[in-house]
Amino acid sequence: MPSVLVKLDEEIDELKEAIETGDVDSIEDELGDALLVLTNVARRMDLDPDLALRRANRKFETRFRKMEAVAQARGQSLEDLDLEGKEALWQTVKKTLKR
Repeated sequence: MPSVLVKLDEEIDELKEAIETGDVDSIEDELGDALLVLTNVARRMDLDPDLALRRANRKFETRFRKMEAVAQARGQSLEDLDLEGKEALWQTVKKTLKR
């Protein structure tokens, strides 16, 4: 397993380099490589990468909906918040919703 994680680190580094260049084609290529390695990590751990992604999406949606509710309870909408305000709210919600 460690060799796969080393490969993941390599691909993430290549993705970061591509992002720095701003070349969309290179970014997409490197992102695809990183996703492929992550799929390989899942396979080696006998996990379903599709299920893992669906779970992550559900978790994100739950947190996002909670952010909307908290903002609304404060008399705001998410559109009212700047990036720092959204991030602070995200961190607050993340702490209250462990999963």
